[in-house]
Amino acid sequence: MNEKELFLKLKQYYLPDLQKSAGTYDSYDCFSLQHQCFIELKCRNSHYENLMIEQVKYARVKYEALERGWSPLYICSTPQGVWAFNLTQFATIVTGK
Repeated sequence: MNEKELFLKLKQYYLPDLQKSAGTYDSYDCFSLQHQCFIELKCRNSHYENLMIEQVKYARVKYEALERGWSPLYICSTPQGVWAFNLTQFATIVTGK
């Protein structure tokens, strides 16, 4: 699955008002006005035990959302399924060396 397919499935089954971000350099891929959330999407061709988000993306989407009183979400698909994370519930950031 690619990000376009993931976006369309989310829109069809869960978030009918889902809209793509307007700009190429936005800190999120899409958003829902009804559910007041910014969403970062990631599609992986392999499944990993830890479905990490890049620290820069984590910080940017969380900042954008919390500045507006919205929720920052990270939705990741792998061959084993789709997982959604509310980034306000995670305080630990793991960074590489």
